[in-house]
Amino acid sequence: EEFNETRHTFLSHKGGRGVLAWAEYPIGSQFYIILDPGGLAYLDGNHVVFGTVLAGLDVVEKMEGTSRNGEKPSAQIKIVDSGVL
Repeated sequence: EEFNETRHTFLSHKGGRGVLAWAEYPIGSQFYIILDPGGLAYLDGNHVVFGTVLAGLDVVEKMEGTSRNGEKPSAQIKIVDSGVL
């Protein structure tokens, strides 16, 4: 995709569903996808936003819909083939 300055100025946690971000902690790091439609603006300045889900948000929504025991999914979620990143 050709670089488009207008499209890439929104890289913020405020972008809503599908924003891709990375958090680094003293004991490790994690990648996450924001699922809140309103975004999570309070994370701006604390963690790195690096993109958005362009295709496959339906798969992310299936993972979101998996029943949970507290914070953990009750069934294992495994990414078998992520394709080309």
